[in-house]
Amino acid sequence: MHYNERPYTLAVSDSDADLLAGAQEAVAAAQHDPQAALDAALEILAAGSTNPQIEATAHWAAGLAQREFNRLTEAEDHLVRAIAVASEAGLPQIAALARISRALVLTYLGRAEAGLAELDLAEPDLGGAQRSRAQMQRALIMQRLGRLDEALAGYAQALPGLIAGGDHVAEVRLRANRGIALTYRNELLAADADLVRAREIAAELGQSMQVAACSHNLGFLHGRRGDVPRSLGWFDRARTEYARLGVDGGLNAVLLADRADVLLDAGLANEALQCSRRALGLLADTANSVDVAEAQLALARAALAAGDDRLAQGQAVAAAELFDAQGRATWAALARYLAFISAEATRTTDVSTSYVDQAQTIADDLAAAGWSLEASTARSLVGRLALQAGDLVRADRELAVAATARTSGSAIYQVGGWYAEALRRTAAGDRRGARRAVRAGLTIIDRHRATLGAADLRAHVATHGDRLADLLMSLAIQGRRARDILAAAESWRAGSLSIPVTPPRDPILAERLSALRALAAERRGGNALEPSGDLGRLESEIRDLARSRPASGDSRLEGEIRDLARSGPERGANSRRAQFDHHALAAQLGDRMLVEWVVHQGQLSVVWVVDGRTRWSPLQDIAPALPEIQSIRMCLNRLARGLGSSAWQAIMRTTLAESAARLSTVLFGPIAAQAAEHELVLVPTGPLHAVPWSALEPVRRSPSVIAPSASAWLAASTRPLQRTRLLIAGGPDLPGAAAEVDALARSRPDALVLRPAEATVAAVMEALPEVNIAHLAAHGTFRTDNPQFSSLHFADGALTVYDLETLRRVPDILVLSACDAAAVNVRPGDELLGLSAALLGMGTSSLIAPSVPVPDDATVALMVALQERLAAGERAPVALWRAIGGFADSEDSRVHSTIRSFVTLGA
Repeated sequence: MHYNERPYTLAVSDSDADLLAGAQEAVAAAQHDPQAALDAALEILAAGSTNPQIEATAHWAAGLAQREFNRLTEAEDHLVRAIAVASEAGLPQIAALARISRALVLTYLGRAEAGLAELDLAEPDLGGAQRSRAQMQRALIMQRLGRLDEALAGYAQALPGLIAGGDHVAEVRLRANRGIALTYRNELLAADADLVRAREIAAELGQSMQVAACSHNLGFLHGRRGDVPRSLGWFDRARTEYARLGVDGGLNAVLLADRADVLLDAGLANEALQCSRRALGLLADTANSVDVAEAQLALARAALAAGDDRLAQGQAVAAAELFDAQGRATWAALARYLAFISAEATRTTDVSTSYVDQAQTIADDLAAAGWSLEASTARSLVGRLALQAGDLVRADRELAVAATARTSGSAIYQVGGWYAEALRRTAAGDRRGARRAVRAGLTIIDRHRATLGAADLRAHVATHGDRLADLLMSLAIQGRRARDILAAAESWRAGSLSIPVTPPRDPILAERLSALRALAAERRGGNALEPSGDLGRLESEIRDLARSRPASGDSRLEGEIRDLARSGPERGANSRRAQFDHHALAAQLGDRMLVEWVVHQGQLSVVWVVDGRTRWSPLQDIAPALPEIQSIRMCLNRLARGLGSSAWQAIMRTTLAESAARLSTVLFGPIAAQAAEHELVLVPTGPLHAVPWSALEPVRRSPSVIAPSASAWLAASTRPLQRTRLLIAGGPDLPGAAAEVDALARSRPDALVLRPAEATVAAVMEALPEVNIAHLAAHGTFRTDNPQFSSLHFADGALTVYDLETLRRVPDILVLSACDAAAVNVRPGDELLGLSAALLGMGTSSLIAPSVPVPDDATVALMVALQERLAAGERAPVALWRAIGGFADSEDSRVHSTIRSFVTLGA
């Protein structure tokens, strides 16, 4: 029995023939238009026909449609009724087809064995393509049970019959499901061929639901492959296609859970945690225990990566119990592994032989269940635990097996394999081999990072190199050679900023950015300029968003912009990061002194290079530095506002000086006096990026520059600079900005000047690539929740990092006279995100900006003095230092704050 697959418009009449045809069409439509199919089936049932074929077929159609919506209890009710009516009326074929559908519903309800029993009852009454459908359904149940070998054998048996019988709808489902099974088996080329073909056939048939499911599955496939942009792009497409079909609940929950796994591979643990929480929340009221268990597993993974070990363990244990109840032993093995490593993260006892045995059993179970990549990671854990327990033989054996992953799987699993190899060589005393293994692993991440178009993805993926970099630093510190310690620090510091990036060419992204500015203007109630681009079709969306968007946080439109940027094609040069060149660094420094900080296992140390020599000194625990940093920032903020009595301001100045002195002692220790005698190149790490360096005495005594890494400083300092063209632009609603622009324009009559009323985002963006020096005075906003939306505010709204990334070039020297413009979000590996980081990564050699809020009117004179010195040809750090020196004796608290807030970044 084959049903018409075409889209239809049902016209119900009193004729049984019309009702039967309508019911049959509803069955055919259930997989591409489930809502229309459900409406038609219920209308037919409401007509009250006494014809059992009509009633059974309509119930079957309603059950199929409800299954697509993941409303399993309702689906089960309709399918049971269809089977009963058909069986009683002597319609075995309809009963058998309904049993095939019910078999999968029972599996999703956690009753897989009952589902297989339904297929046993159905198959004797079926032949040809219909029997092949039953075989396909049996294979799918085996797949959901984790019995992949049996599933793949079943698919191979069923496919020829479906093709011979012309059942292309079932062929689509088979290929779509087999693609996932092959993906779990890491047979990615075969999986890709199945999914692409399935999507093509589904599109030809008008099977919209299956087109969306194939998009979803392709996202999953590319996620397992490690192709994050392509994976997210397919997920976004699937989300749109599901929404168009009115699908919510279960399918969107699975989509979110799968997306969370990909975000984890990208190092976005907190976003993955939010995503997996939403996935489980969507399933809260569903009877689909299969999807619930898998969503719990996804949440456990995300929680573990985000550092919430208690949540991870609880969800993993719950998932294991549910998998066991469903008879899904292979999935239960994976859940128990996650429960074990969640508990391991909080272990405080010594490692015993029995504990290693427990880990060994879990690793063996994963391997037996077919989770080959996960088993490799588990064996690496067994090896590390065996080392701690003193079982060197077992450690070597397990690490050797884990190390085989370095040549297969996605980049993340390969990195894990190199980590296992590095540990094995370290344990064997082969330090040189261990360093080679570490560098090989870091190189894989560098290459993987170069395939990512979005800056936040490039920065966050560094998370996966943490253990390798930590091991390399341990080896270097054990050797106590300063050059090795510096090289180890440079091997994994701010690497994403070294990747040349091509600006995106995405008109949709540009439209969304313009829409975001229009939305912000509407919220302010101002008279916004017309958005650039063809945005007429977005006007209603903007008005809707204006009513629904929260005042802060990640709006839907911001989410679209972020997702568009992340799913775009690669824009980086697919090449290795240049090896750190110590000799070139020493030669370029000349009389300058480089000071680079390292934090390893909570301990702070400092490496410095001066007069061609490199030295290293351990300092102390970094913890005492953190409250002093906060105290300095608090004092500068309060002084900048100029509030309170003169006595209160004097207390703030004293507190500032005392905190700065204590922090200087922590950070510079034995080299403070030497640092005060040289122009400085300062390379912070971790929380030290928040230090207002100009407030520290050793820094104030000479010019200084803050660099993301020694390598970044070397590249920027050797880049040729031009000073022939200057842009001066100011933002609105900032009285000091207008005065600053006017004052600078008077001193530099040759400059291109955009005063606040004419400095739109488009005008500023058009001018920036054409000038060598730019001075932008505007409101600045640093977004801690998403640094890529950090911005400067101009006449028609915010110029964000996403906007800046579309420029073909940026000025060589850039002055940002805007609050917090130097602020950065620091990720593992000292990867930096924010306005200043983006500009340095795009090619700006020197960037002068404040690291904390500054009073706009108190900066005018300082900025004029700065630009005069830049115009005279002075290097940026020297120009800023001398400009600040002219105000060192000021008694004005706001000036006092200002000159301790501005820093030079880059070179």
